[in-house]
Amino acid sequence: MDLNEFKRELRKRETALRNGIKKAEGKSATAGKRIAQKLSSGPYSSEELAAMDHPYARRHGAAQIDPAVINAQSGAFRRDWKTGQGDWVEGSLLTTVENDNRVAKFMHGTKKMVPRPIEELTAKILEPVRNENLSNAIEKAIEGASK
Repeated sequence: MDLNEFKRELRKRETALRNGIKKAEGKSATAGKRIAQKLSSGPYSSEELAAMDHPYARRHGAAQIDPAVINAQSGAFRRDWKTGQGDWVEGSLLTTVENDNRVAKFMHGTKKMVPRPIEELTAKILEPVRNENLSNAIEKAIEGASK
């Protein structure tokens, strides 16, 4: 193999790796959305939370029940999780799982409510899945290079 052939092969592998990583990140974003939706399916209604003396209220000092689980109530918050995947920019690929519901801004806490770390818990649960997806994509690209 001469130098030009070698360069072509490297570009081919780089393209395969970039495409594989983009596909793996898309799979991970879909998995992250499912995790966030599950965490947005808590069992308590507004009436039940009121009867529990608003267990996420700051006046308690800390949440009385898991603050990362968001109660389904109307289901709108659960339905509003979206994934987004951009293009490669300066060697980075931006992939997101986000909620555009009007109440999503309150997940970081308010004067009356403790922060609700659903994003952090979603990322923690997703991490091993994402790592496996990326490892598989890298392995596949390397295997393709040896053929």
